[in-house]
Amino acid sequence: MASVGYRRDWQAGSKKMHLLFTLVEILASLAICGVGAHFFMQVVLTYQITPSHLRVVLFGLLPVCAIPLCDATVKKMTHRDLITSPDFFRYSTMVNRLFVREFVFIRKRSGFSRYIIISPDNPDEFIIKLIESGATRESCGGPLN
Repeated sequence: MASVGYRRDWQAGSKKMHLLFTLVEILASLAICGVGAHFFMQVVLTYQITPSHLRVVLFGLLPVCAIPLCDATVKKMTHRDLITSPDFFRYSTMVNRLFVREFVFIRKRSGFSRYIIISPDNPDEFIIKLIESGATRESCGGPLN
């Protein structure tokens, strides 16, 4: 009888190790998928600035939306600004990277989706290009003030 108890203890330990290895495999798979999505999304969604519009384009061919720059105000936001905003769930998020520190917030004066978050490679230069094309810079205060 002693050998049966020993065998059950060994099997219980084996099940725990199998569970541990399964969890490690799942976490490693999620990490690999996250890093892959971070780089693949830059190919999927791109931003094009024309003289009158900011276009969000899918796969470089299909336009997702066109934002008229004469109707837009732009502002740089950080994660803290984004998450602590009381209107967090009203934003249309069109980011093309997962792990970014700064976003560009675009507020339109009219239209269906008025609050848009995008994630260009260099937000400061992107905002300057948008302002040169006709957008206005949002003043200090919250994104909806």
